[in-house]
Amino acid sequence: MSRRKLTDEERIQAVQEYLSGKGSYASIAKKYGVTKETFRQMVVFAKQME
Repeated sequence: MSRRKLTDEERIQAVQEYLSGKGSYASIAKKYGVTKETFRQMVVFAKQME
């Protein structure tokens, strides 16, 4: 899988999709072209910002 850098808007959208139950870590990470670990870190960071 080739990785890519997400824009801030894409990061927010991806995390919101996960938190609203629209997919798993794996499915959303794949959709946005990032690793599961990268996406997990994005979610953890977003939860800390709440």
